[in-house]
Amino acid sequence: FSLLEEAENERMHLLVCMKMFHANALTRFMVIASQAVATPALMLLYVIKPQSLHRFVGYLEETAVHTYTNIVAATEKPGTHVHEAWKDLPAPDIAVQYWKMTENAKWVDCLKRMLADESHHRDVNHTFASMGNDMYYGKDNPFIHEHFADHDHHVKRRVETLLKTALTDLNQQKTRSTAAFAQQLES
Repeated sequence: FSLLEEAENERMHLLVCMKMFHANALTRFMVIASQAVATPALMLLYVIKPQSLHRFVGYLEETAVHTYTNIVAATEKPGTHVHEAWKDLPAPDIAVQYWKMTENAKWVDCLKRMLADESHHRDVNHTFASMGNDMYYGKDNPFIHEHFADHDHHVKRRVETLLKTALTDLNQQKTRSTAAFAQQLES
């Protein structure tokens, strides 16, 4: 469960960056080619010793944390080339929707979200790498409680939104909500 969410999150990082920088055909080809080479090699390592792959990915994530930290610092530091180039860049729509940022979010806000994501990925992978075989194969995912808490939080936020809409409609003395309850639940 944690690893599928991590893969989806990394895919979103890639899509956000490709959208932000309008990746050309060569860049897109290089991304696909690197995935075609890396995926089978990493899959083989995972089959042989999953903890080794987690350690490797943990170190990659550690490098990403340092990289994003430096980029965010340079973006926020007046007088740097990165600050001048990126300080006012708006966040791409795909990032605003994915991270539920405000409409006036900037590119640096995206970088901060990616930094936080990479930090979490680093911790997850180092945790899995440190688990012995008995725990790795015999116990529940150590992050399952986070998943339940995240789910509960999102359900609570959705219900609060629905109730606010219903109360607004009641205050306007409408006998019918602006949208059917079932339709609101689906969105």
